Order: sequence, then structure tokens, then C-alpha cells
Amino acid sequence: MAKSRGTRHEITDGAELSDIRVAASNDPADCLQPSLAGLLFCATCERQMIPMSRLNGRVYGAPCGCRLSPVDALTVERLVYNAVEAQHPELLTCVTGNDLPAVFRQVLAEVRIGGAADELEFIWST
Repeated sequence: MAKSRGTRHEITDGAELSDIRVAASNDPADCLQPSLAGLLFCATCERQMIPMSRLNGRVYGAPCGCRLSPVDALTVERLVYNAVEAQHPELLTCVTGNDLPAVFRQVLAEVRIGGAADELEFIWST
């Protein structure tokens, strides 16, 4: 799979996240299918982030120790959804939460996350 050079995508103060279909559903099976599993990497050490469940919800943890705390999964998934929607809106017209992992893998090779949840670099599949 060829990779194109990533583009840095940051949310600025005052920017709104669109209320997208990534929002948690009532289906417990959705929690077993993190949409960024295998795609989310630490930007510092390039190790893969691991999806985990916590009492307060789903998170992506860093086994590398570069991060002091895990990243809220819903926040990162919303940001990735917004970026994919901006690049490929036709792919997300009828997508449900269960279909997101496949769509993300279709267009993304990697998502690298920096020190904050909104410091994302996208490596698009070509």
C-alpha cells in the first residue's frame, strides 16, 4: 500500500466538532470495534496506540510511555471522521458506526497523534 505524505490537522480554539455519527450508540458491540484500531500511532515513537475500555469510556493507550494518560477514543474518532469527510465525503453518506473501521482503512494508512488529542497527522492511502 503506497502512502502519501501526511497533512497536519489541528482544531483551533472555538472550532466546533460536527455532531457526527461516531457518537456512542446503545449497541455494546460498537465498543468492541474501535474504529482506529491498527491505524493510530504515537507521533513521537511511532508505536501503535492500543484501544482499551475504562470505566469512563473507550480510550487509546500508549504502551510507549510517551503519553501520561490515554486519549479519549470518541474525541479522536470524531476528528478523524471530520478529516475523512473533508477529503472523501462520498464515502460517508450512509455509513454507520459499525462501518467506520472499514472506511477509515480504505482511505488511511496511518493516523499519528501528538501530545494532544487534536494534534493529528494523516497518512492517506493512495
